[in-house]
Amino acid sequence: MNEEKVFFKNKIKFVFNKKIKNPVVFYNVKEKKFSQIFEKLPKEIQRKLEIIIKKEKISNFQIKIFHTFNDDLQNIILIGFENFNLRNFHYFSRIPIRVSIKERIERIDIFLPDLYAFSDVDFFDFVKYFVVNAVMSSYDFSQFYKNEDIPSLKEINIITKENIEKPIKEGIVMGEIINTVRNLSNMPGGEMTPDFFVKVIKKIKIPKLKIKILDRKKLEKLKMNSILAVGKGSVYGAYLAILEYYGTNKKEKPYVLVGKGITFDTGGLHLKPAEGMKDMNLDMSGGAGVLGTLMVCAKLKIKKNVIGFIPIAENMPGNDSYRPGDLIRSLSGKIIEVVSPDAEGRVILADAIHYSKKYNPKVIITLATLTGASMIALGNKASALLSNLGEEKVDEIKKLSYLTGDFVWDLPLWEEYLNDIKSQFGDLANVGKSRYGGVMHGAIFLYEFAKPYDFIHIDMAPKMVSNDEDNLAPGSFGFGVKILTEIIKKDLLRI
Repeated sequence: MNEEKVFFKNKIKFVFNKKIKNPVVFYNVKEKKFSQIFEKLPKEIQRKLEIIIKKEKISNFQIKIFHTFNDDLQNIILIGFENFNLRNFHYFSRIPIRVSIKERIERIDIFLPDLYAFSDVDFFDFVKYFVVNAVMSSYDFSQFYKNEDIPSLKEINIITKENIEKPIKEGIVMGEIINTVRNLSNMPGGEMTPDFFVKVIKKIKIPKLKIKILDRKKLEKLKMNSILAVGKGSVYGAYLAILEYYGTNKKEKPYVLVGKGITFDTGGLHLKPAEGMKDMNLDMSGGAGVLGTLMVCAKLKIKKNVIGFIPIAENMPGNDSYRPGDLIRSLSGKIIEVVSPDAEGRVILADAIHYSKKYNPKVIITLATLTGASMIALGNKASALLSNLGEEKVDEIKKLSYLTGDFVWDLPLWEEYLNDIKSQFGDLANVGKSRYGGVMHGAIFLYEFAKPYDFIHIDMAPKMVSNDEDNLAPGSFGFGVKILTEIIKKDLLRI
């Protein structure tokens, strides 16, 4: 596999104020009112749409396509809605793109005020995330291995009086990188090995983004035994990728991001059942998300310092696999008791978190598909957020999650949960004493290695893959890049 192929390139051209040919019309089913682009259509078309709406009831989220067979006005995409809010904005903004691709419509016309209904949201942020959603909607991993031409949306005509070229460019950059993250996460485990992941990372050439790779020999020299232990069962290497981006004075404390890079998780000697192993090529989604965030920060020249760490390994059963009962002396000196080799994510993250302290971070943020318990708690609608920052900062992060579409919801990071992971022979057990509270057990384990620094943990297992409400192609959702970028850009941890 050529590493270059994983880097996604946007094919949608964004143009402004051209003649309307394929309008996207929203219809408020409560108020029985068309969106503003309706007034820009020919009177005859307006009358016909009004007649159709009277005869055929349109419901919330319902989509109707009208082919006019007219050279001037070719197709009308009609979308029913009850109300716009920041959570469903992402869904609604993806509908026209997904529908256009399915119907082989090569250009659509969007009147931005029809979607901008949020007085508390910066207009340029709104534009940027509309574009991000458009680029994300154009992605389909099922075409990754095919060479045939597929239907695609070639052009979006945006009708607006504002100069929005800057947020559009930013949205394209972010959308391309998120789709690159989705490519990385979606690749089969037989190809996305630890060695291949490192090759991809080394291919990235962005000004001011410095990349270091610690291989097995360097990990051994540094005594990063936790990362090494997890990778022992695999024929491939174990690594720690370090990405440094300094967008401002180096004296300013950096945001530190740590992402789980398990390229395939069989469960090790606690082998997963067949159904539980199905999507485990996506277990490196946190690492891919951290990589994508560093790429966005560097490409958009965000004026903050950001350091990313991706511990990379493959969790396989083998003659030398780490075993239940093993006692691992981590880089921090803390001894981890391996109760389950299938709780490997927190084990490799432990060394990376401790090593990150040498950068004297402003905050340590971990991103990982850490627990199935997070899906039991939250379903597949939002990732779990656990932090020591207090309610005010947590609420700010939740608000950013609505803006970005990387939804999170908070769970407690209480010291009481530490009692549940006390080890009989070491300092910490890698799973709790009971199956209750698994999300908190994983987070408090990581927090022990992050102390005394401020800490945010995002258990992104619920959003590892897209669901029906996301209105995206099956496979990786590409979670993390947007929310982490906004936390950094808006300097949420400013003092």
